[in-house]
Amino acid sequence: MCGTNEDLLERYLAEYWWRGLNKTDDIFDSFLRDMKICFVDNQ
Repeated sequence: MCGTNEDLLERYLAEYWWRGLNKTDDIFDSFLRDMKICFVDNQ
């Protein structure tokens, strides 16, 4: 696994999937947008 911690594999895969969905966007803007959706808009 080339240094990948087995305990964190699920998180690594989730990040890889998320980055694949946000290829054309600025990553930081995408992160802020998704955090807003998860934590502000769902209250």
